[in-house]
Amino acid sequence: MSIYYSGNWNNLEEIQGDIIDGYVSIESDLLTAESCLEWLRYGIEHNWDVDSKFMWVADTLQSLINAVWHTGIFNWSYDPPAAIPYYCFNYTGAVTMDAIINAMMKAIAPQVQDFIGIEDAFRTSLWNKWFNAEYYAGLVRKFY
Repeated sequence: MSIYYSGNWNNLEEIQGDIIDGYVSIESDLLTAESCLEWLRYGIEHNWDVDSKFMWVADTLQSLINAVWHTGIFNWSYDPPAAIPYYCFNYTGAVTMDAIINAMMKAIAPQVQDFIGIEDAFRTSLWNKWFNAEYYAGLVRKFY
């Protein structure tokens, strides 16, 4: 079964609701982990017993595990990983080269400037990276 299909949703609002709920849960888990760390720091500063400090470490880790769980990584029938591709595949329409070219042709000067700036920033981020000349030469040969 493809991750683009799910019998869990009947309409767009249900998918969007699951996506939002998933990320709200992640945010809540991360805030809980942050709060647990604050209590742990307080306990260390005030020389709490080892068991109390361990409890806050355990609670912090559990909150982080919950955040990962809410991403749906381990539960493919659940929201974000299943819902997001399903939403994109079924409700957003495909991005095609034709659509990209048409958008570029209709772009106004500030949009072109922003696009070129972003493209140049990506390019400069690669200047000191490893370059596989054989791979990229193969890509170029496909156009001849």
